[in-house]
Amino acid sequence: MRIEDYIATLPGSIVSGDGVQMPAHAMRRMLGLAGIRQGETFMHLGCGGGEGLRIALEEFGAGSAVGVDTSAAAVAAARESLSGAGGRCEVVCGDAVGADVARADVVAYWFADERITVPLRRTLSSLRDGARVVSVWGPPAGCLPERVDFPFVLSVAPFREARSVREQLLAVLGVRCVDFVTAWEYSERYTRAIGPDGNEGNRFLTMMQAVTMWIGARNLGVSCTREMPESIRTYAGILRTFYGIEVEHLLEDAGD
Repeated sequence: MRIEDYIATLPGSIVSGDGVQMPAHAMRRMLGLAGIRQGETFMHLGCGGGEGLRIALEEFGAGSAVGVDTSAAAVAAARESLSGAGGRCEVVCGDAVGADVARADVVAYWFADERITVPLRRTLSSLRDGARVVSVWGPPAGCLPERVDFPFVLSVAPFREARSVREQLLAVLGVRCVDFVTAWEYSERYTRAIGPDGNEGNRFLTMMQAVTMWIGARNLGVSCTREMPESIRTYAGILRTFYGIEVEHLLEDAGD
């Protein structure tokens, strides 16, 4: 099957990032990258059960924390677990795109679906100068990062506009072009960063991401070569032979 068909078999939350919980160790890295300071207001879009809010308040000294999630069950769980925070914590049931982020000093989120990330860019435009956004894999849509601890990306308002997706991708990866080593290394960093404590990473996920990352870079014109590297070709063959997943059709000139 084509990789698009395989992805369609996965739960929607995995694909969009909505409802997928960030492990505690990953949230600590995100808040460390954001440089959250004593007394600041932290907002977590897609807060789930509220662990990120707790970490911000108890471990980083945030003055207040606001969580937003579409799941009423998650909001109820977060409110219960954070009941001891009193007026310092608020958890709202709602959509991230409709959130009022204007008073936040730091906003964190993990969404991958463009149906969320593109309109969310407009929401984030209401942040005051100096407010920070820490996200996963990429900065807000159309923007350049301020700092990267891949897969975590820091952006600071007012955001710097990227001239193209090419410029944005290379700025996030910190390279002049994408080869197999870059695609594999960054895919592995992502897999390890979002996995549970002690997880060495899922090789299948890393393989699939590395192959699709290189193909995406090649289609954008930022791969180091237009010819598919032997390692990428080998892994594409493994995906096809052992998992029944086709990826080479993603090459824009695959039918030429």
